[in-house]
Amino acid sequence: MAPFQLTEADVPRAADLVARAFDTDPLLVHTLPDAAQRARLGPVHMEPVVRMCCRHGACWRTSDWDAVAAWMPPGSWPPDPEWVEQCGFEQATSAVGPDAMARFNAVYALTNDFHDHVPQPYWLLNIVATEPERRGRGAASAVLAPALERAAQERCACYLETFEEQNLGFYERHGFEVLCSARDDASGIRCWGMLRR
Repeated sequence: MAPFQLTEADVPRAADLVARAFDTDPLLVHTLPDAAQRARLGPVHMEPVVRMCCRHGACWRTSDWDAVAAWMPPGSWPPDPEWVEQCGFEQATSAVGPDAMARFNAVYALTNDFHDHVPQPYWLLNIVATEPERRGRGAASAVLAPALERAAQERCACYLETFEEQNLGFYERHGFEVLCSARDDASGIRCWGMLRR
């Protein structure tokens, strides 16, 4: 289950995988509550993030496409507006629609202050996703390993955010600790910011 770096050509396939893996994620369900719409627009919503990480950070997949991890390097948050434009965020936002994006932005705003608590420099884990029927086989750990090893060699922290409480244990096993958390009163959705020193 050796990890391979994603290429630009891999981005659509990786986004499809991520959308399937996140189909029950509280933030994505809140953003796109209709299951059929989520299946259709989830990949559209995820693709610019994967593309930006592929172009400007580091993305990994397993040889069998069991899992994907997408990272941004130190100093890249918030992302350069030119990167955002070039990676297709505006087109994705238009396709997903203003109501869905308003729901997404209202909850994602929970993380606005989290980055202030993260020691610099840090690698940002934007996404790690495993095909739902292939979970529990070590694929996510395999795609996380290259960036975690690089960060350790660079003596650099790693940071992530999750909206899924059941993910906390997995990340803790990889050395992350909860740094901060918040709850959206309107939706009840919670978010955790986690740090690996």
